Amino acid sequence: MPFSEFVRVAPELGLDRLFDYRIPEGLRGNIRLGQRLRVPWGRREILAYAVEFPRQPEVENVRDVAAVAGERPLIPPGLCQLARWMGDYYACDLAAALRTILPGPVRSHEGGGKVAWWISPVAGKKDLAAKVLQTARVQAKAWAFLQDRGGAWLNVLVRESGFGTAVWKALVDRGLAERSERRLVKDEEGPEEGWTDAGKKPELGEEQAAAMEAWEQERKKEGGGRPVLLEGVTGSGKTEIYLRALEAVLAEGKNAVVLVPEISLTPQTVARFRGRLAGQRVRLCVLHSAQTVAERRESWHEIREGRARVVIGARSALFAPLEHLGLIVVDEEHDGGYKQGESPRYHARDLAVVRGRIEGASVILGSATPSLESAHNADRDRYLRVRLRKRVDGAKLPKVHIVDLRKEERPKAGGPVMLSGVLRQALEERRKKAEQSLLLLNRRGYAPSVQCPHCGRVEECERCAVPMTYHRSVGRMKCHFCDAERP
Repeated sequence: MPFSEFVRVAPELGLDRLFDYRIPEGLRGNIRLGQRLRVPWGRREILAYAVEFPRQPEVENVRDVAAVAGERPLIPPGLCQLARWMGDYYACDLAAALRTILPGPVRSHEGGGKVAWWISPVAGKKDLAAKVLQTARVQAKAWAFLQDRGGAWLNVLVRESGFGTAVWKALVDRGLAERSERRLVKDEEGPEEGWTDAGKKPELGEEQAAAMEAWEQERKKEGGGRPVLLEGVTGSGKTEIYLRALEAVLAEGKNAVVLVPEISLTPQTVARFRGRLAGQRVRLCVLHSAQTVAERRESWHEIREGRARVVIGARSALFAPLEHLGLIVVDEEHDGGYKQGESPRYHARDLAVVRGRIEGASVILGSATPSLESAHNADRDRYLRVRLRKRVDGAKLPKVHIVDLRKEERPKAGGPVMLSGVLRQALEERRKKAEQSLLLLNRRGYAPSVQCPHCGRVEECERCAVPMTYHRSVGRMKCHFCDAERP
């Protein structure tokens, strides 16, 4: 813990600069990196975050820090470094990067969940208990119950023991039990719900075993080694590699983040990971922007206080306040959903690699079709490329037929060919067998372009120089590149 005389802070005002304050003697040694502070700002006080401890301030006259907001830093040191990297690389102010890392529900309400009392027995009080509880039989029974339990929430003790609140308060007053105020997050009153039988692990195929061996060797290197680009065809067992890697880092007492490109994919991923981790009784937490304000706040504090060790979610889950991070998995790393559209316009895949380097965590990037950036980094030996060419259990990939519609016979009434003869025949065969078929359209909108029938002019986006797509439901043309609209 630094004993500096000065602290440099990023105020929650969206300003593109940092400010220096003097740390009063009573607070020296109590302010850490990422700590939330109250600092004077004109005639009022504002919230700011400690981001640096300079030896000397940049200006002569500095004011004192007013107070420390919260017992512990809201932002772990690793995320503070990541915020500084974001500010430098994405050309945004540090305060904006910190606001991205720290969710709004946490900034607006520091506490997570409701406050409740935790009752625990005081050690070394058996002789005192035997003396003072001779005539208080109910309290004696409650004391024995608490000794066996070892500590619990007050409402849980009342419910399970049958003794009222006054009995437990009497034990506290007698010095036999101690009472502490804690935040109570969802599902913490009782045992963890949702545990399922993990079942037998599937045996690894030859390629999977080789992939695990390559990952194990790489992560033993300094700083967690290079990111691993796990390139595997659909159904090749990439998820099993993720799970095995996760189990390995959990066994070492480290934590992990698993990113999926879309929020809609989170439930099925959570179900599979939760089922696999059931035997280890590891708490898994979900974190994404579609949660309610209360859910996000509770999840964030559950992670920050160390109750959850595995975090699954979309790109914002990368900023989960985990310490002792051992693994970051980015599934479908090529997906455009990892790109943030609003400022700061970060890419979660790239930030995952940076955070892994900062915290010495292993990073796995999984995809059947790696992005050009990741493939280039693998070609230049910056990433370790591991390939899974075969599907699990020898399953074959579906056959793909490419049909040239220009060679199809055109309708007698004229117009374009909508369905090829091969497709119509396949659909008819499925219909006769009472089977289902699924047709996917490779476009959005009613018409891919709008053309003048007289001069042939095609309406184009002024910024992107591509045809505007006509959406009949709203009666407007839209650009699918920059999202510009036009009547």
